[in-house]
Amino acid sequence: MTEVVDTRAELVKLSRILNVDVSELAFLETVGWQALREFRQQATDQFFVAAESRLKNLAAAAKLVPNPVIVKLAPKYFEPRMAAAVASLIDEEKALKLVPKLPVGLMADASVYIDPRRVGPLISKVPIEVAQRLAPILLEREEFITLGQFIDFVTPEMLAGLLPVVDDISLLRIAEVTENKAQLNVIMPLIDDARIGRTIQTAKEAGMLGNAVELLTEVSLEVRGRMVNVAAQQSDGVLDALVQAVHSAGSFAMLLPTTTWMEPQNLARFAKSKAFETADVMKGVVAAADRDYLWAAVVPLVPNFSDAGRREFAAALGNIDGVEKLVDAAAAVPALFPLILPLAADPIKERLAAAVGKLEVSEFERVVQSVIAANALTELLPIVPMLPKAAQERVSDLAANFDPTQMREALVDASENGVLPELLEVAAGMPLAAREQTVGIISDSADDDDLLGVTLEPDDQLNVWNQLLKLADDVPLPALEQLSQRAAFLPLDGVMPSVLKAAEATNEWTTSFAILSGIHKRAESEGVPLEFTVPARLIQMAAEKASETTDTTDSLWFAKALLAQYAKDDAYAKTFDDTAIHASAAVRGAAESAVQVSMGLIGEGTQPIRSVAAVVPGGKTVTDAVTGAADLATGLASSLFGRAKAASKAVSDAVAPKDPE
Repeated sequence: MTEVVDTRAELVKLSRILNVDVSELAFLETVGWQALREFRQQATDQFFVAAESRLKNLAAAAKLVPNPVIVKLAPKYFEPRMAAAVASLIDEEKALKLVPKLPVGLMADASVYIDPRRVGPLISKVPIEVAQRLAPILLEREEFITLGQFIDFVTPEMLAGLLPVVDDISLLRIAEVTENKAQLNVIMPLIDDARIGRTIQTAKEAGMLGNAVELLTEVSLEVRGRMVNVAAQQSDGVLDALVQAVHSAGSFAMLLPTTTWMEPQNLARFAKSKAFETADVMKGVVAAADRDYLWAAVVPLVPNFSDAGRREFAAALGNIDGVEKLVDAAAAVPALFPLILPLAADPIKERLAAAVGKLEVSEFERVVQSVIAANALTELLPIVPMLPKAAQERVSDLAANFDPTQMREALVDASENGVLPELLEVAAGMPLAAREQTVGIISDSADDDDLLGVTLEPDDQLNVWNQLLKLADDVPLPALEQLSQRAAFLPLDGVMPSVLKAAEATNEWTTSFAILSGIHKRAESEGVPLEFTVPARLIQMAAEKASETTDTTDSLWFAKALLAQYAKDDAYAKTFDDTAIHASAAVRGAAESAVQVSMGLIGEGTQPIRSVAAVVPGGKTVTDAVTGAADLATGLASSLFGRAKAASKAVSDAVAPKDPE
């Protein structure tokens, strides 16, 4: 658009010099505004040289004529073109005394022929009150091109005096046809933010945002950054329309660098523009970043995009293999790297992990350290399991350097952001001393911190315990007992099965038994009954593992007492894979201890088919009670198995084809 506007302006100025209608010069449009401007100035010089001797004589005579006489005769005898030519030759002191007294109409007529190269210095000294009388007439005549010629000579004082009489649309029109657009870098700082904001609003209402976008391309990055800051404070409609105008003009390469100049609150509002939630606009952003390698300028936008905008951004990145380029640009300035991590929650996280995994070892370490320094570890965690093994180990090494406060904050943050299993997996890779410290932190955590995943869905809670068992592997018994005591305060119907299932998944049976035994010990001392439901298949597997255990200490009570007893007869447990064992035991110290064991179908919840209760004298221990209950469960399983076989045969007989006879 700038090329077209500037070419049109040059043709208008040339037509005035040649005294022809501008339409007669339309054939010169293909020449371009630069060549046209050069030709126009040459033509102006030729006309001036041709009449220079006569003009100088006239100027010399004017020195002898009193100003009141010139003011009276000028409107009658000075044609506007001649008045403009003589103005450049009259003594400056006399001219400055004469101008305020000349008819404003004559000055307006002559202004369109003035050559700023010759008269500009004089214009800058014209009294402000004269400019204020002249400007409205030129604006009414829409002489924006004429006013744009004088932009080099506008002083701060003159601008302050003229702005109140120049409306916003006219301001845009003048700036659009200004010959020396670099001068806008001097002018724009003199206009306050309120006026800039109002002008942007007016441009939107008048359908001139495209013109405003073109002007942004003409100013310095600093001035552009300030104007975009102001634009980001306007209404949603204005901001969205401006982004769309930038996209329509293909000018994101101009706009993106301003992100480094924007205030945080303005950057956030700018990035959340609804325009960025459209695939077409986001493709334009990514294409500009790729074409002009502006990835570093895009990075600050990423955490500020709306969820919909970030999805469109991720999709656009995929179209040009931009993930790797974005990662490289962010890694080059480690402080920027945490800003791209919100993408780890998007469908492209696997590609993001692959790109991060390709970083050089030293570069990878720097970016992880920057992530930790920015308290953004939780945003990195979703992709850590996807990194190469060596990279995962390096993350664990860096996490091992956390002091207790840092580790506690990291665990709480991970829990609140749904990535606790991922952090525990990182912690499980730390050296023993760091793992023991972490187990202690989890054991000492407040109830509200939920570092054992109690509020998570069953699968997620199981994942937490998978990592906890790895974390607690080889940790000294006192630390495990602390963890067991913490777990004993949780809903045991969820924790007990989760621990056993985690043991199956990780093969960390000894640690699992120690934790479960610790839960029993705490429950026994506190007088809290134990209730839990576990698939029979898992009970059987646990029993088999328990039978392999040589440790006979009280720390493995659960393995030795309940599971080992259940292993006496494994035929039924292996048959009933779709059943569950429900065990409930009163604790030592009660006047009368009771144990109830039942087996039922596994579904939305375990539905007991039958239950058997055994009353145990108060003098017996919980271990005795549970052992007896396990025997009862075995007998029950046998009975159920027999019933199931009989039922199955009956069904088969009922549906079998009958002999026709």
